[in-house]
Amino acid sequence: MASRLIDALLAPVATRVLMITDAAFAGHYTRWGFKRIAPASAPSASRRNDYFGTFVGGALSLLSGRAPRELAILDRNPPARPTALY
Repeated sequence: MASRLIDALLAPVATRVLMITDAAFAGHYTRWGFKRIAPASAPSASRRNDYFGTFVGGALSLLSGRAPRELAILDRNPPARPTALY
């Protein structure tokens, strides 16, 4: 069900898509063309969200007695458009 939802959400998108997820699940998104990128190569808004999730989320995890999770920034460039044959 989740795969179908992602398919439906990404189908009409013709632009770059970035997402932040738990690093343990990053490989799952390769089927949609996502690749892991270094935070330094991500746009500033994505770096800011990654920083917030890593430090604030990590602190909240520690306070609740859980180990902090590693996050990953994923990038998906737009799919190549077929060239028109005239």
